[in-house]
Amino acid sequence: MFRILVMIHDPAERTVAVDALSGYGYRVTTTGCTATDALRVDEQTTDLVLLDADLPGDATNELLRTIRENRSSAAVPVVVVGRRDSTPELLMACAFGAADFLLKPLSPEVFRSRIGRIIQVALADLHTWMGRAAVGVAA
Repeated sequence: MFRILVMIHDPAERTVAVDALSGYGYRVTTTGCTATDALRVDEQTTDLVLLDADLPGDATNELLRTIRENRSSAAVPVVVVGRRDSTPELLMACAFGAADFLLKPLSPEVFRSRIGRIIQVALADLHTWMGRAAVGVAA
């Protein structure tokens, strides 16, 4: 079962995300949106992070940076979920390591579809890496 950690500050929006994914083959858990919470992200327990883009100031990018710089979470894909759809915010989130950017309000069907596609890409990348590693070991 694919494990998704939801880091969305607003309780109503968090509930929409959890309800959209729960029961569709995902194990969904939630946590806060602090640096301490970001340090708890671990690739052994988390396959994907949904991170709120609408946090005050530069908090979203700081959390992305924390997740990317932490050795135990650096490879975990992070999808930023926010109201802002301008190119600068999207590019900034990508520069800080976001795998994708989804817009609120979340439509459960579209949300599930996009998350499913992001997971497919992440798994394909993992299989490619594992294949290359196996060839490297055999050589």
